[in-house]
Amino acid sequence: MRFSFLFLILLSATVAAEPIVEFDFLINQSGDVYVYNMRTLFGQPDESEVTNTEFKITLNGEGGAVMTQTNVPASFVILDPFQPVAQVPASVQLPYTQAYKKLRIYRNDEWLYEHDVSVLCNNDGRCQHTENFAGCPQDCPSGSTDGLCDRQADNRCDADCVAGDKDCKITDKVTVFDVISLGGAIALTILFAITLYFLMRSPVEQRRIWKSRIVLIIAAKIVIIVVPQILKIMG
Repeated sequence: MRFSFLFLILLSATVAAEPIVEFDFLINQSGDVYVYNMRTLFGQPDESEVTNTEFKITLNGEGGAVMTQTNVPASFVILDPFQPVAQVPASVQLPYTQAYKKLRIYRNDEWLYEHDVSVLCNNDGRCQHTENFAGCPQDCPSGSTDGLCDRQADNRCDADCVAGDKDCKITDKVTVFDVISLGGAIALTILFAITLYFLMRSPVEQRRIWKSRIVLIIAAKIVIIVVPQILKIMG
């Protein structure tokens, strides 16, 4: 029962995943801002309400209209040990739409910084390094080499999936060279076992002959495995 409950929770989380945009940036005391990461992905946006902060961001559409805004969790004081700092990192995740054009960062309603968000999807038919399937599926369809593992069940192998994509199937076909290597290896293994059996049962004076045969069988086994594979590669 507990397993079923956990499974339903995980399933609901997967279904609820939506395109979001993530911003990581640095802010210093003088108001300088540096955005070092901006990307789209599938997930859930930040829902916690941030208070006691001087900073907020807005995402603006065409003409500068504010489409969404949120406070930024940034404080120039650390608590352990308690001391002021000159620069702090901040991270925000918000629901994404291609209508976003600009990111603006404010401090006490003073406009500090603006960043171009339209590069996340420029609709030019090419999958650029700033685009991926989550934010721009028309330029980066599922399976694109876009730095995002989308794991869509669509018969398209996504090379970005480190742990593998179920759509990635082994396409190498068994060739006559593989049959020769496998068949020869099996036959020579059986012959090796028979020869070893007679070696153990033969008189001492005849064991040198059987040992020579074993060496020949091992050499033949190496040849029968390696040569066909070399021919396969060359072919």
